[in-house]
Order: sequence, then C-alpha cells, then structure tokens
Amino acid sequence: MTFLALSFVIYFLPALLASGRSHPGAVTIWVLNLLLGWTGIGWVVCLL
Repeated sequence: MTFLALSFVIYFLPALLASGRSHPGAVTIWVLNLLLGWTGIGWVVCLL
C-alpha cells in the first residue's frame, strides 16, 4: 500500500507542485501529467 501511495505522489509530482505554488497553468499541467506523464518525457515537460 505504501508503494502505491508513493508511486502516485511521484507520478503526479509536477501537478502537485504546480497546484501548491498556485501556477496559472496548474489545470493544464494536471491534464498533461495525467495523459502524458507515463512517457517520462511528458513527465519532465510538466515538471519544467
């Protein structure tokens, strides 16, 4: 269970950081992270 929770947090780290910092494009980052985060490249793009 802990592994699953940690995986969820790491996968959505870019979106969580954007929301925590009140980024104006936070919704877009959430959507891109959800759809393209699995590619690795999409995850890095969202993180930037």
